[in-house]
Amino acid sequence: MLEESISLINANKVWELKDDQNRYLKGEGIKIAILDTGVDYRHPDLRGDCFGQPECKVVGGYDVMNKDDDPIDDQGHGTHVVFIAAGNGSLKGVAPEAKTFAYKVLNEDGSGNYDDIIEVIERALDPNGDRDISDRVDVINLSLGGIGDQDDPLSQAVDNAVEASVVVVVAAGNSGPDYETIFSPGVARKAITVGAITKSKVIASFSSRGSVIWKNQALIKPDVVAPGKDICAVQFKV
Repeated sequence: MLEESISLINANKVWELKDDQNRYLKGEGIKIAILDTGVDYRHPDLRGDCFGQPECKVVGGYDVMNKDDDPIDDQGHGTHVVFIAAGNGSLKGVAPEAKTFAYKVLNEDGSGNYDDIIEVIERALDPNGDRDISDRVDVINLSLGGIGDQDDPLSQAVDNAVEASVVVVVAAGNSGPDYETIFSPGVARKAITVGAITKSKVIASFSSRGSVIWKNQALIKPDVVAPGKDICAVQFKV
């Protein structure tokens, strides 16, 4: 359950701390881009029908699948991820005061292609498209992946985003329990790659494992693990 996972990672203790502007550390002032199946911004725990305005939970986004500015979710996974990251309703996400950008890069079957994902990573670095990245998001989340290595275009796009001062968090994947089952972009050198644990703090059977081996080189991945099994969050409207 989300309320259990929040305490497992001590997020509730972080919420009691303040930053140098005397704001509690609940995500205020932080922009998180979720690259996924979109988001059901109509959900009341995501501010209802509010979308695209500064006061909304989802302040912007893009649907690369349909080439429009309405990233409505037609699958559900993206809505789930957005709420875990920044939901603020009957349950609270990890950073409940954060704002989000919803980028639909996966279709109703949860499938997409690397070209579209790379395009949207670049959009997250420059949301208003004026070639000035001072408005870039603070965090990009990618709960997706496919075949590839550290040097493929998607992993390079992730590393470039980190070079531009964006934290990029990538799911390790669901190809466990075998070893060497983390794929792109979870293999990106500069990504924070996250494996899944249960509430008993053991690795989930499905969670992909490292190490990452390529061209006689190796990386230790995932970088961290966090609760990722049986997480209760919002459900999108059918």
